[in-house]
Amino acid sequence: YVLRSSMQDKRFPPVSLDEVPSLTCKMSILHEFEECAHAYDWEVGVHGILISFADAGGRQYTATYLPEVAREHKMSQASAIRELVAKSGYV
Repeated sequence: YVLRSSMQDKRFPPVSLDEVPSLTCKMSILHEFEECAHAYDWEVGVHGILISFADAGGRQYTATYLPEVAREHKMSQASAIRELVAKSGYV
């Protein structure tokens, strides 16, 4: 996922060689996923979120945010979901 995110995420330009020395690394582990009762059955800054869906043609989309992502970017639940849909590559 690191290489895919750094080189193929269409929302951002690829990481350049000049940027490599200034990169930092942080690791978070998501575990014990549970189904939500509805799209807003989670808390910003507490829960990570994984979306997975298919379009009308059957193409699958998926995207994940760690618990801190929505909080650090001051996202609401609705904006986090919108951003995840974009992150998944759905247009």
